[in-house]
Amino acid sequence: NIRYSGISNIKIEDINYTKKLGYKIKLISKSEIQENTISSVVEPILIKKTSQLANVNGVLNAIKIETDHLDSLLLVGEGAGGKPTASSVISDLFEISRDIKTYSLGYKNSQLINIKSINYDERITSYYLRIIVKDIPGVLAKITSNLNDEGISIETILQIPENNESKNKKEVPIIITTHKTVSHLLNRALMKIEKLDFVISKIAVINID
Repeated sequence: NIRYSGISNIKIEDINYTKKLGYKIKLISKSEIQENTISSVVEPILIKKTSQLANVNGVLNAIKIETDHLDSLLLVGEGAGGKPTASSVISDLFEISRDIKTYSLGYKNSQLINIKSINYDERITSYYLRIIVKDIPGVLAKITSNLNDEGISIETILQIPENNESKNKKEVPIIITTHKTVSHLLNRALMKIEKLDFVISKIAVINID
């Protein structure tokens, strides 16, 4: 029931470009309940560099809790590395030796109930796009036209001058961030853009927090 994607499609170029835009890329597990439906996603997300979550590094893990009536809560602690792992193992062994019956979730698994999942294609969020194209005139106009046709508003466009970061001087990356849009509208626009003869490879897409 959890939609997930890893970091295998994240390139060093994405890390560099997102830094220029004021973001960091973090692998986030996010769940939310809206009107008795639940969304559970694990994926790389762009986080503002100034946020607390963006600055959780090294062996630290963090849980961010957003509520209706309080400010956001951030719980940070060591979750990896030798000592934290050893501590968890010793804790498990201790509970086994004492035959402790405490449930991991605080209650029995049998008490869990099914909640309808939110349709991922209807999710509303902002996006980062990396589009590798041939270095020819009129490319940007055609890309933005296809996005506009689906009602997708562009927030930022970043073109790397003189193609300094590309090994092939006939290729140029175009970086676009969008305002909030519906996922299926973006997918429809990207399918059209990827069919254009000047688009060289599959478009990289990362959600923005």
